[in-house]
Amino acid sequence: MSDLIELQKKYVLDILDKIETAHNIKFLVIDSVVEHIFGYLFKDPHELLSHVTSVDKIDSRNRKGQQGMDVIYMVQQSKFNMNCMNADFAAGGSKYKSAFIRFLPSPDSHLVQYFNDLRYLPQYLNDV
Repeated sequence: MSDLIELQKKYVLDILDKIETAHNIKFLVIDSVVEHIFGYLFKDPHELLSHVTSVDKIDSRNRKGQQGMDVIYMVQQSKFNMNCMNADFAAGGSKYKSAFIRFLPSPDSHLVQYFNDLRYLPQYLNDV
């Protein structure tokens, strides 16, 4: 069983390591589903923090963002998460410079259309 966990952990870290940001500073934003998965994969939080600069929850009231920096979203596909990401880039003050998005696998094709119709986020998008 631990071999499967190690394999998943390596997969997640490879995803994060392949994303190229300015000065390799990586702000990771996750939702409660990914947080739950990370709880199984990373028993020591420092293990993840050696690959990203910080980790914030997408629905945290304390999440301020870094206006001049890129953000990596690793979240489940949901309208709530998409609206939160879109709000981060709304006119009048985006929280980040640009976004890299990694969705958990999902069969919901209607969410793809919803994502494509978002108003602000697409213009700041680096990669999905």
